[in-house]
Amino acid sequence: MATTHIPSNVDVAIVGGGPAGLTTAITLLQSGVKTIVLDAAPAPNPASRATVIHSRTLEVMEDLSLVDEIQAAGKQADQWFIRSGNSVLANLSFKEVPGKYNYFVTIPQVKTEELLQARVEALGGSVFRGAKVADVVDSGDKVKLEVGLQDTKATIEAAYVVAADGLHSTIREALGIEFKGGEYKESFVTADMHLSSLGGLNEALHLYLHTSGFVLLIPEPNDIWRIVATVAEAPKVQDAAFYQKLVDERTIPGIEVKDLTWYSRFHIHHRLAAGYRKGRVFLAGDAAHVHSPAGGQGMNTGIQDGYRLGQILSEAIRDGKTDPASLDRYHKERRPEAQGVVKMTHNITSSAAITSPILAFVRNWMIWLLMNFAFARQYLTVRLAELEHF
Repeated sequence: MATTHIPSNVDVAIVGGGPAGLTTAITLLQSGVKTIVLDAAPAPNPASRATVIHSRTLEVMEDLSLVDEIQAAGKQADQWFIRSGNSVLANLSFKEVPGKYNYFVTIPQVKTEELLQARVEALGGSVFRGAKVADVVDSGDKVKLEVGLQDTKATIEAAYVVAADGLHSTIREALGIEFKGGEYKESFVTADMHLSSLGGLNEALHLYLHTSGFVLLIPEPNDIWRIVATVAEAPKVQDAAFYQKLVDERTIPGIEVKDLTWYSRFHIHHRLAAGYRKGRVFLAGDAAHVHSPAGGQGMNTGIQDGYRLGQILSEAIRDGKTDPASLDRYHKERRPEAQGVVKMTHNITSSAAITSPILAFVRNWMIWLLMNFAFARQYLTVRLAELEHF
């Protein structure tokens, strides 16, 4: 929205304009709750890394009146292969998951954010970019935010504040909420690329395990493939030759990298906030939990945080459900979900990072053996689809 005038009084102020914050805003606005979104960045990050939207999140998108747009802009897939060279260790099919959407959709996060923001604005909400929160004070009956926007300053009073401002959340740090965990020693690289030859790849998600590190290949719209890989040290400047070497060493013959449309390097944390609520302030998305990209869980978990939190805050504003037990439902429901995701993605990442040839052989044999059982494949696909409690 073009306006730069920030209202001084709202029901809910959301700090962070990523998927979790925008989903919270849509859920609130659909219930008639006066809501604004504040984001410190001047524009959405075009190099965001998430790309998979799972079954449960598609159900949420349906409730947000966005599922048709997501499916039209994305690419549907329903298989995930775990491989070691030419050997298929597991073939996970999402066709049998118990949800309405028995597939996942791949779509760049920047496009998902674009669709979410358009929905916020269609509902009459505002997203203020370049709005930096300098201070937060919870007085018990309201929360006051001091915000800088361009060359002006504003004070906002809100009944509730949602901190969806990421790993380095200023709100979480200001409140002194512990964010325990650690950081993986491996460097991660990722890129979007065109392939001149698929080398027999089908349009599914492919995880290749190798003693030098794993490679994840994901088909995206417009004939683009997303690659994610671990390396000992990620170079600042990357090119097609760098990724071709990774593909040649760790996957199957015949895959040819034509060019890159975008690339990045990063390190990954695994952390979980001690509490999701402090007074009238709530945490959502990466401000509450961060973990490995294994399984494409991060953005999905954040979107589901925002959806549930929006429901609970709508009931607080609209129906007067402001007692601690009602507000604490969010922490009690969503933190265990994130705890399970952090544990699962950590186990996948640690297993995929094995460099010992002997241990890698044992790991591969155990995956192959376990995934021969239908119940094991079903359990894992349901977990990945984030449908285990629905």
